[in-house]
Amino acid sequence: MNLFLNPVIVALLVVSQGAVVICLSRRPKHRLAP
Repeated sequence: MNLFLNPVIVALLVVSQGAVVICLSRRPKHRLAP
């Protein structure tokens, strides 16, 4: 089971991280700067 679930968990983590990066890149950067 672990050998089958590990790649799925890793894929979900990569997709979630990619979604966060996309959300951060879409945010206007001038809001973060004073």
